[in-house]
Amino acid sequence: VMNPMPGTPAGRAGLKKNDRIVRINGESTLNMGLTEAVNHLRGEKGSKVVVYIHRDGDGGWTGQKPFELTREVNHVESVTHKLLDGNIGYVRIKQFQANTSSELDAALLDMKKNGELKGLVLDLRGNPGGLLDQAARVADKFLADGPIVATVGNPSEGREEKDAHVDGTEPNYPIVLLANGSSASASEIVAGAMKNHD
Repeated sequence: VMNPMPGTPAGRAGLKKNDRIVRINGESTLNMGLTEAVNHLRGEKGSKVVVYIHRDGDGGWTGQKPFELTREVNHVESVTHKLLDGNIGYVRIKQFQANTSSELDAALLDMKKNGELKGLVLDLRGNPGGLLDQAARVADKFLADGPIVATVGNPSEGREEKDAHVDGTEPNYPIVLLANGSSASASEIVAGAMKNHD
């Protein structure tokens, strides 16, 4: 388990980061590939699946414990936010999906109800990545010009660069960007572009 999302069946059941799923409905996961495991976990909304979990460390146990989950359709918000003291905004981007940049716009607008932001904490910890165009749009929100990311393909495909535009750029307030070892792919692109452009 990499990152159980709050409000999902796994999150409500108490599954935690680094839990190991050792059986799904009685079938061992020892020689099971990721796609096969996902197929066993997915199913009709309202149906049940039993996952057997091994947990190491504090609060862990020897052997395995069953958790019965009721499947449902999960709509995960990619952006959460709150206003901190001193008109400092806090935005967490959990992953880059099709609506991330519009969710970010809405979050920034909501936090500016009482005046312009004095700074921002942009939290990309645990963000596994997602859509490249959304990562570029997020970086573009804070960058006025310059390259954000370049993709280079076969000689026939050439090089494609995504550049920042001044339109819609946030004011130049201080930004703290949080990342960790689980921030991957699209989140590395945002972090790298913002770092390279100071």
